[in-house]
Amino acid sequence: MENYYIENKQYFEKIEFLKWVLERNINFISTADSKTGYLITINMAMLAGLAAAYTLSDKTQYTIVFLIFSIPTLILSTLSIYCAAISVWPRTSGPNDSLIFFASISNLNSTEYLQKINDARLDDLINDLSRQIHRNAEIAKEKYKWVRKSVIYCFTSSIPWFATIFTLIEIR
Repeated sequence: MENYYIENKQYFEKIEFLKWVLERNINFISTADSKTGYLITINMAMLAGLAAAYTLSDKTQYTIVFLIFSIPTLILSTLSIYCAAISVWPRTSGPNDSLIFFASISNLNSTEYLQKINDARLDDLINDLSRQIHRNAEIAKEKYKWVRKSVIYCFTSSIPWFATIFTLIEIR
């Protein structure tokens, strides 16, 4: 067995490196998902604050200034929540013949999976890991695209939100 490792040391080192890259990509995906929780919370808090300020204000005193500020706040916060929701949407497409991807594995019974693992060569495992890394990098890129949009809408919505709250407090 030791001879086998020495003869294939380059393969094993490559597999270790690829496992590390895959774990990093999965961590990027997880980080993107956790950021959306904060974004949704911030947006919901701003909308709740807007609703609370609205209910406490004298509704007979609304001005065009209030509408000018509150409508962009509602639109931008809604867009931010929408982008965050798209970001966390599961992306479950992947290689059909993978020994790593859960959907491919679940299409086999345990005996078939065990047989495929036993039949796999080191080159097969390296290729499978490489395909998984590439697919997870695509997923991370797509998630961060939507997280970025959500952040932009969220912070942009805070400008008219503050103006709306100030306007409602002034009317009161």
